[in-house]
Amino acid sequence: MLNRILRIARWLFLALVCAGLAWLGWYGYTKGLGRHWRSLLEKEFARYGLYIDIGKITLDPFRGLIARDVQIFNNEQEEDLLAEINQVSLDINYGNLFQHEPALNSVDLSGATLMVPLNFRSPQSGKVRVTDFHARIYLFPGRIEVRQASAQLYGIRINAAATLIHPQNISTAVAAVANDPDPSDATIKFMNTLFHELHGIRYLEPATLSFSFQMDLANPSDWRINDGNLVAPDVKKDGAELKDLAAKFSVENQRFSLRSLHATDSSGELFALGTWDTATGERKFQVRSTLDLAELFKDEPGFEWLHEWEFTKAPELELEGALLRNWEPQMIGRLSLEQFSVRGIPFQGLRAEFSRQGKSWMASNVELTHRTGTVTGEIIDRPGQFRLRLHSALNPKAITALLPDTFLSLLSEWDFQAPPVVQLDLAGSSAEIEQLSGDGQCWLGPTRFRGVSMNSGSGTFRLKPYQVSVENVRISRDEGIATGSFVLDLRTKKLAQLEVQAHLQPAAMAAWFEPSLVPLLDHLQFPQAPDLSLRSDQQDGQTEFSMHIDMNSGVVFRCGLLEVPLASAGADLNKNQDEIDLTIPNGRIGAGQCSVTVQQMHPNAALYSEITFDHVSLSDLKIRSPLLAGWQGQLSGWLKSRFDVSDSSRDSAEGKLVLDAADLSAPHFVEPGFKKLISAGFNRLGQLTAEFVSNLGLLKVSRLSLASGQHVLDLSGSVDFSTAATYLAGHLDQDAGTARVTGSITDPDWEIVLPRRD
Repeated sequence: MLNRILRIARWLFLALVCAGLAWLGWYGYTKGLGRHWRSLLEKEFARYGLYIDIGKITLDPFRGLIARDVQIFNNEQEEDLLAEINQVSLDINYGNLFQHEPALNSVDLSGATLMVPLNFRSPQSGKVRVTDFHARIYLFPGRIEVRQASAQLYGIRINAAATLIHPQNISTAVAAVANDPDPSDATIKFMNTLFHELHGIRYLEPATLSFSFQMDLANPSDWRINDGNLVAPDVKKDGAELKDLAAKFSVENQRFSLRSLHATDSSGELFALGTWDTATGERKFQVRSTLDLAELFKDEPGFEWLHEWEFTKAPELELEGALLRNWEPQMIGRLSLEQFSVRGIPFQGLRAEFSRQGKSWMASNVELTHRTGTVTGEIIDRPGQFRLRLHSALNPKAITALLPDTFLSLLSEWDFQAPPVVQLDLAGSSAEIEQLSGDGQCWLGPTRFRGVSMNSGSGTFRLKPYQVSVENVRISRDEGIATGSFVLDLRTKKLAQLEVQAHLQPAAMAAWFEPSLVPLLDHLQFPQAPDLSLRSDQQDGQTEFSMHIDMNSGVVFRCGLLEVPLASAGADLNKNQDEIDLTIPNGRIGAGQCSVTVQQMHPNAALYSEITFDHVSLSDLKIRSPLLAGWQGQLSGWLKSRFDVSDSSRDSAEGKLVLDAADLSAPHFVEPGFKKLISAGFNRLGQLTAEFVSNLGLLKVSRLSLASGQHVLDLSGSVDFSTAATYLAGHLDQDAGTARVTGSITDPDWEIVLPRRD
């Protein structure tokens, strides 16, 4: 009986022990060990210079003690967070641990997640997440060894080994990083950008990165990476795909060395190498590329302009240079493009050599080829200094989408049938045209300016702030040439000075130099090009323009239905502010004389003209009116007209004209009543006097007098040009008889009533 009780008690004790152990295991695995254990382990890590904060310690039946939610700091005060690890398996000598002797043999990471802040001083500003972290870490006195480390970083499988000497000096190492010779903001920004770019890359095939790492934490600058090797068979980012990406690198003596970098795409390949001296902050590089850089960088910040470019063939780029401590660039390079377009404008090629140092840059041996011609030159741009040398045989109208608004307004009135040739040598404090000065030359082929053609043109010019002086101007047209000089005010885009001699049509010269004169000159028709003298000057902000026309070959002045051919005359055309005046004094028409004045108060306003005749043969004039058809004689008097520039139906005229030695039998208007006039005592020859006003198609005749011998017929009335209706009435020989003309202009009905004789 006693044996049975003992046997039951023994089994009960074993069951209680097993239950207790099970409970302890469950509690240790789920709830974790207490603060005492965490303190012991934190002190143990501190022996190796690792100041950690353990969130929880659990007991795993297969892996032993597991430290979870581990944070690693730079010092005991926990000022800077160095890393976060979700779980760490600990290999501990428990005997040594309780005797306060070194007890931590190794640390095992299996599938752990590591969070490393990019800025130790601001851990929440950005972190790098390393996943699937496997490593065996051995802690020896004075050193830590990491063996067979493997992890996943943004799709890259990393295989590494590391040795850390003097780990107790980790605080010094962190301080050295914080006091990096590069500006901290720029370095942190670079690191953030780098890892952001890595995060956006997809690897269509597994990519691997392997290296070994060594560092003496007592001397933070003494660290090295050996046998660095990155292999990525297929990489894709934002639609761009690279294949066979391979890089070899190392770090030693504070210098990162990219010994080789190679990648290919569907267009070409990339070769690069470089160094980064962390002591001086200098970064040197060499790049040779035939990749499709537009596709590779089009979605990158700062490369938005690439959306306007299209490449039929990938560009060839060679680049060599350095980035200094403050990221100031120093580089030289060469660029070659074939068959590309910018903003839809196709080009056949571009060749250029370039360099940059800080904020200064230069492009030399530039050659841009377009189907219309080629541009060559060089540009130098330094702070406070800009220089441009240019030789262009390209039609600028073909690339208007690329030109600034300042040039577009100037080019809008030009039409180059052959590309102009331009040479420039400009310099100034900036690239703004208002700040540039220099000189150049220009040659034009067949060209239209403001709708008027020229066969050729040439000139030399000098650019000054806000103005351009053009000298040695020579313009050729079929009828002659023009020579001279002018000054253009770039602020107002108006002529400040002008001196030109020409043997060209005045309307053409006006269209080029003073378009507001064209409506007036449209009333002058020159059978041959006259000799011209043009002059313009600007004083007190007001421009005075004058044109002298020597019309030895004659001119026709068109005044409504009347054309006045002047056999020889001189004309002066003046513009002062907005008022325009034309004067033709003492023009000769056959044996008679004629004077013409025209005035326009402001551009696009009505023209007011006055013509005076002195014994001008009516047969020398051309009159487009059936009312005046057939008249012959010597004309004297004056005629005033008003011409509306936009609506000819609103033209008006008034005049007082006398026609001597008029043949009363010839005019179509008088012919139906000529026999009645003879019956009244008129002779064939006589005198016609007319006073009239014409407005809106209605001719109001205040006096129409026919005088012959001792007889006079006075009529008044109106003629409606829109219906040709005519009504004139009056008296004969001071009420000795009456007369009336009705009907139409072309078929008038004359009625003359003579007094009855008893």
